[in-house]
Amino acid sequence: MKDLKVPVHFVPGNHDTLESEFKTTRRVYEKDFGSLLYVEEHEGVIFIFVYTEPLARSFRRYVVMHFQFAKPHGTIV
Repeated sequence: MKDLKVPVHFVPGNHDTLESEFKTTRRVYEKDFGSLLYVEEHEGVIFIFVYTEPLARSFRRYVVMHFQFAKPHGTIV
């Protein structure tokens, strides 16, 4: 993938962080790949990356505390 000329972003899947061991697997994932929630802008387009697996189990507090929304510039698509 190092030869690709495009940005590469990682988002966790349901097997990357385990509900039963969320604190541990989250820490390992974030150490290796970065935050579970982040915003990137590429050529004027804003991408919002959100790990949604725990949302069904009151994950809102984590999202509110750790997620920063970028201010939109131009047309929202």
